[in-house]
Amino acid sequence: MRTPFRVQLMSTAILCLLTGAAAGFPLAPNGEADQMTLLGRWSEGACHSVAAVGDVLIFNHGGQLEFRDYADPAAPVVISLLEVPTYPAVMFLVGTTLVVSDQYHDILLVDVSDPATPAIAGSVVLAERIASLAGADGWLYVKTSQYVAGVHTEGLYPVDISDPAAPVVHAAAAAYFGSSHPRMAAGSGRLVMDDAVYDVLADPRHPASLGNMPVSVTRLLIENGMAYGVGGSNGNLFYIFDMGGSGVPALRGSAVAPYTPNAWGQTMGLDLQGTDLVAADYAGAIYTWDVSDPDNPPAPAMYDCQQDVKSIAAVPARAFVSLQNDHGLIEVDISDPSLPLQVTTEQFGKPLYGVVVDSNRAYVYAHDDTIDILDVTDPAAPVKIGRVDTGDEIWGFDARGDYLFVNNDTYRVMVYDVSNPAAAVLTDRFGSEDEDGKLFEENDLIYVGTDDGVTVVDAHDPYDIFQRGFCATPFPLRDFSVQGRYAYVATTNYSLPEEHSDFVVIDIGNPDAPAIISQLTVPGAIKSIAVDGRWAYAAVDSGAGYFEVSASTVKIIDVGDPYNPTLRGAFPAPLGSIRSGQSGKGLAVAQGYLYAAGNHLGVLVYDVSDPADVRESGYFNTGDRSSGLALAIDRLFVSDFDDGLYILRNDGLGPAGVTPHAGTLRLAQNYPNPFNPQTAIAFELQTADAASLCIFDVAGRLVKTLVDGAKLGQGRHEMVWNGCDDAGRQCASGTYFYRLEAGAYSETKRMTFVK
Repeated sequence: MRTPFRVQLMSTAILCLLTGAAAGFPLAPNGEADQMTLLGRWSEGACHSVAAVGDVLIFNHGGQLEFRDYADPAAPVVISLLEVPTYPAVMFLVGTTLVVSDQYHDILLVDVSDPATPAIAGSVVLAERIASLAGADGWLYVKTSQYVAGVHTEGLYPVDISDPAAPVVHAAAAAYFGSSHPRMAAGSGRLVMDDAVYDVLADPRHPASLGNMPVSVTRLLIENGMAYGVGGSNGNLFYIFDMGGSGVPALRGSAVAPYTPNAWGQTMGLDLQGTDLVAADYAGAIYTWDVSDPDNPPAPAMYDCQQDVKSIAAVPARAFVSLQNDHGLIEVDISDPSLPLQVTTEQFGKPLYGVVVDSNRAYVYAHDDTIDILDVTDPAAPVKIGRVDTGDEIWGFDARGDYLFVNNDTYRVMVYDVSNPAAAVLTDRFGSEDEDGKLFEENDLIYVGTDDGVTVVDAHDPYDIFQRGFCATPFPLRDFSVQGRYAYVATTNYSLPEEHSDFVVIDIGNPDAPAIISQLTVPGAIKSIAVDGRWAYAAVDSGAGYFEVSASTVKIIDVGDPYNPTLRGAFPAPLGSIRSGQSGKGLAVAQGYLYAAGNHLGVLVYDVSDPADVRESGYFNTGDRSSGLALAIDRLFVSDFDDGLYILRNDGLGPAGVTPHAGTLRLAQNYPNPFNPQTAIAFELQTADAASLCIFDVAGRLVKTLVDGAKLGQGRHEMVWNGCDDAGRQCASGTYFYRLEAGAYSETKRMTFVK
């Protein structure tokens, strides 16, 4: 019996507290894994955080930090890139250590003493959720706040980072309550939380109360013995404080600035460049303030970038603002602080909501209306080769061969020819507005699950798609999966005091008349489902409501007799894990393993080879929040909301091509595809059985028999087709279909032969 979850941690400080999140799966640093191997990563994503050291701007795009030298603002130079395992929700400097936090559990410490060669020095993992943090003089102060099972816990943890390679987390200081997410600043021997001031010079491990700030501020920066604050309901009251002495800061000067019509009074960041303070309001106001005369400062100047702002940092003559919703970076000329002017806007990637894989391509849904196409032939080096802009918010998508199928807020189905991924072409569309739902493609039929039911769309001719059939469901559809001639559908009734779901089986053997053949009532709301052979797995949340995206129990349903699905058991999952995602699959199952998109926990893996004895098998903690899963034989593709795409392998499968225990019948996509002169077709059998594997042309004529009813053993098999028919003649280039039959199961897939 394996000993689960032994994780070796290097240069990491871990504060071990029980969170009540789950039995089994540990709280591990981002990037840590057990029984899962990282094959590759596409770390592009949104820009969220900025910081600066000297002439060098530091900013993230996804899970990558870029270091850009602005010694010559007209000709900036990228001097280094650093891929990090933690999504940078917050970044700031403590000396030459860059503190990077996901504001969940992880803090990364990066040595930037030489920005041309940044290096990860160490990390800190806290069991409680990080609410706010600040640091100075070799110390970091972390306020945590968390609700578990209705119980609120919080603490203030001093962390010694004087040696960032060996950070030391000290026991929580005496209770510092105040707000759950206090505004924090540190420096000059003081720690400020909200308006409360503490002495941390005498004993950094035990902050001592000194009193309150002379005026209330919403954001504070302590630099060079002075403090600079912003307050007021419109975020336009600016203050300068003297941090000399040992008591509370003394007010030296103040000024009133103009503000934007939509000002929230929510200052997102402050930075000091020489004698100029820069500030950014959430609603888009960018301020520059000459603070050379602390007692008589002039009024700050304001530039309205008219976009929601997330953070700000400055280098000489330039300020940079990361954008909340547009995921980009604005450059502002502050060489004349009385007249800040926008210079450029730079766009980066977007948050990822889901992924599907077909052959050597991964398609990732990149926020709102776009799908990025990646070549993953070499999983260690994914390459973006195209992007499809669908024009509206995407709810479901799938891909087969040269075609991408999309459901969005405008059309029930859109079909794109992606044979040239750099220039995708819309071939046809079907349906009308407000028909958002999940989508699957099988054998040139598209199945779209919406609130009212499942629609079958014929896509044999991608330039002329049309509806074949429709089956209404008893309640709004939440998720569904297609296997063989059946669609397995999760519907949830949200109108009752206690939610319940109907697990519905629809016979889709006749696409013109799909019909419900059975229903099973399941307590709670099913968020995501996955089906493999005889077994269906449903992630269930016990009444959290429609807008929740997590679940905490997995139900096991026997669908061996589709006319009589039976609930066979259940097992707990970590509280708040297993996303349903609006486009991403929260569950995936194959080869006896169930994979769950575990939200902030990354990917959770369960051994379900024996459904009566499900065991936790492994995990991989992605940098932010896992949002979707896709399986391709022995590779698992994981989209992470703000940290890009991860390509993983389950070590439990053994060496490539070897399966340690039985899976169910599974036919893989041929590889390569398209192909010339030959291609490999892999499949797996649950038990030893007579099997046939045949190839057909688009007219349904038999072209080649690769396996003719031979008795094959349990496990994985692979056949090679050389592009010739049974008579040995070379086939014409074009589309072909290959079908596997074994026992009562059959599955068909498409491939393309090119010359």
